[in-house]
Amino acid sequence: MIAATLAVTASVQWICVLGFIWLAAITVAGQLDTSGADGVLLHMISRFGYRMVDGLAWPLFSIPLAATVFGFALLGGRPWSRNGFTLTGVVAVCGLAWWLQSNLLLWVFPAAYIVLTCVLVWTPAGNRWYGRKAAVPG
Repeated sequence: MIAATLAVTASVQWICVLGFIWLAAITVAGQLDTSGADGVLLHMISRFGYRMVDGLAWPLFSIPLAATVFGFALLGGRPWSRNGFTLTGVVAVCGLAWWLQSNLLLWVFPAAYIVLTCVLVWTPAGNRWYGRKAAVPG
């Protein structure tokens, strides 16, 4: 239950904050002038918006969405949910390592959080949880 709580909470927060930042960037970009300091900020915001539209939004939203779905599925005690949850964590850590490879401090702490969350479902208590659910007829 701790792993599910950690994953769902962090994933939903990520999706909400990223969506808010994207919408705020689009709104602010419409208010800026194209010259001076506003022009520099407009260029940075436009670059962010274009990268998101160009395909960056897919992994940034879909991986946390998958973690949320698998996090809720963990509570059902099905073995496939634990495997899917772990696979989603591996994909997230690999994506972080590849995307932020030039700055170790930016990806180590989120990666440690994801690894901790994935390891929790494979602890002896997690194995008992899944064993108990599998033993219940039904």
